Amino acid sequence: MSFLIMRFVGFGEDEPEKLNTEQRAERLAELVQARKTLLVLDGLEPLQYGAETVQAGELKDRALADLLRRLSWQNPGLCLITTRVLVEDIRDRRNNAAPVIELDHLSDQAGGALLEVMGIEGEIEGLEAASRKVQGHGLALNLLATYLRDFCNNDIRRVDEVDLFDGDLRQGEQARRIMAAYEWAFSDGPERAALYLLGFFDRPVQRSLIDVLRQAPVIEGLNEPLVNQTNKDWQRTLTRLEKAGLLSDEDKDELDAHPLVREHFGAQLRDKSEKVWRAGHLRLYEHLKAVPKEHQPDTLDEMAPLFQAVHHGCQAGRRQETLNEAYFDRIVRESEFYLIKKLGALGTDLALVASFFETPFEHPAADLSEAARAWLLNTTAFDLRALGRLGEAVTPMRAGLELRVDQEDWKQAAISAVNLSELQLALGDVAAAVAAGKAAVKHADKSEDAYWSCVTRAVLADANHESGDTTAAHQLFEEAEFMQARIQPSYRWLYSRKGYGYCDLLLTLGLADAVRQRASQTLEWAKTAELSLLTIALDHLSLGRAALELGDWDEAHCRLDQTVDDLRKAGHMEFLTRGLLARADLFREVEEHRESRRDLDEAVRIAERGGMRLHQCDAHLGYARLALAEDRHDDAREHLKSAASLVRECGYHRRDGELSELEKALAPS
Repeated sequence: MSFLIMRFVGFGEDEPEKLNTEQRAERLAELVQARKTLLVLDGLEPLQYGAETVQAGELKDRALADLLRRLSWQNPGLCLITTRVLVEDIRDRRNNAAPVIELDHLSDQAGGALLEVMGIEGEIEGLEAASRKVQGHGLALNLLATYLRDFCNNDIRRVDEVDLFDGDLRQGEQARRIMAAYEWAFSDGPERAALYLLGFFDRPVQRSLIDVLRQAPVIEGLNEPLVNQTNKDWQRTLTRLEKAGLLSDEDKDELDAHPLVREHFGAQLRDKSEKVWRAGHLRLYEHLKAVPKEHQPDTLDEMAPLFQAVHHGCQAGRRQETLNEAYFDRIVRESEFYLIKKLGALGTDLALVASFFETPFEHPAADLSEAARAWLLNTTAFDLRALGRLGEAVTPMRAGLELRVDQEDWKQAAISAVNLSELQLALGDVAAAVAAGKAAVKHADKSEDAYWSCVTRAVLADANHESGDTTAAHQLFEEAEFMQARIQPSYRWLYSRKGYGYCDLLLTLGLADAVRQRASQTLEWAKTAELSLLTIALDHLSLGRAALELGDWDEAHCRLDQTVDDLRKAGHMEFLTRGLLARADLFREVEEHRESRRDLDEAVRIAERGGMRLHQCDAHLGYARLALAEDRHDDAREHLKSAASLVRECGYHRRDGELSELEKALAPS
């Protein structure tokens, strides 16, 4: 679920509404990078996972995460982020491109001066003492000033009417105590009810959605003071909250508030009545799922109301219903996996899936069926892996496999074991990948499902290839292709990931012409059958690598550029790394060394963040070859040493021959 809100005003972008959210992230990055720009992202923490989760500090919104990573790599201007939680998505850039500046609270003197400027009357000692009581917290000082203005005649001597004492206060508690004073002062009036409505959202909210909550019928304990308000009365309520500093009413289409304000009043309402909290979310769920004109919308923007509906449906306690009606039926489209395969929206899918977990991404909600919990674990692991977050994918993937085996659901167990083998391979545990691949074959054969018997053999073949056992790999790929031809006679060759794995082996065996023939055919199949973005990108990658081996530089350049573009759109970080590494090889061969280093740098950043040790090894080999081409033999030896270490640690013996060749090339003459 992507909630990235972007403003293109002043950038010359004519029709941003025609772009989906992830395309807007890419486009905004390009626009910001084109000139010296100040981009301010204030109060980012609602879009980050909290400290109690395994993803503490990471952004929930993957499009926004992609924007920040792009800007941390290249930005002639400044992107200023304010947040109470470190942004994990740019951790590796903090020491240079993304430094962290810890902001202290205001001093007693500065806080006292702020209160004075805001019109609070009294002795300077009293103003400074009030600042000290709220520990110089900026929002707390602003709210205190407006509270004293609205209810205490601007008199600092009445500050004790607000409970500001409690020894060592947790972060933001000072502001919460002043909000509690406002809550008491507003009593059962429309202002408090309006603040409760804002608490249903963790970001700016469309006025139309607030209207859904404030209109009839009455939800007792929530909207009684608002149901019969005229539009003039409603605007008066909003104006009063805006003057109090509790609401931003600048946008004609949206209402916004400081993250602490939304958090406080949402938590207060939920603590006060879980029943009311769920009733409000249920109303939003029912409204939002009815918004799309089509039952199964085709674009991300058309699906956006359904994405929001998933969040509200889960908060309403209707997880199983939401999973079946909104997510499975209308967004994923059951076995079609439309969101991922057709739209490439992996980050969006992961955020949607997170709504069904008690603790993302460890424990799916207990009120879901056992089958649903197993499915969610596997889907989560798939998304995490594809997004390059491999280390996080291991726990849900293993848990999903164990559930399937316990249920004796051998087909699904085979699928889970396939995913686990591929994950362990990407993480650099080749022996474990081979073992999981063997288990996948066993489960698939037990299920008597011909398709998965084919897939599992291709996956085991890939693991054997990386281990250096090309003979076993070739035999398994041939078995898989024989099964493929029986299952789908019109597709006699392996295609998609299976086909890419076979082409990868054939390139190792020096059969580039065979790869060109195969990938050309499977690409035509993929286009005709409208297969996934990833499938098409992998065919281009095979064709580009074959052209590189055959010395056809123009063909290789065209194919590999297309590969990288398509893989970015597909969102598969692991395969994007492969595309970047292949293009880096091409640039080195044509002596475009700067471009080669650029692609290697991006590939290694992705690989290091995701713990993709095989790709890290390949990057070191690429750096070693580049350094050798530039006569930097000492640098080449350092990279070769790192690659050799990874080959040993991972069991990545496919690269043994390449290590030997580089060692000979770097040997003293």
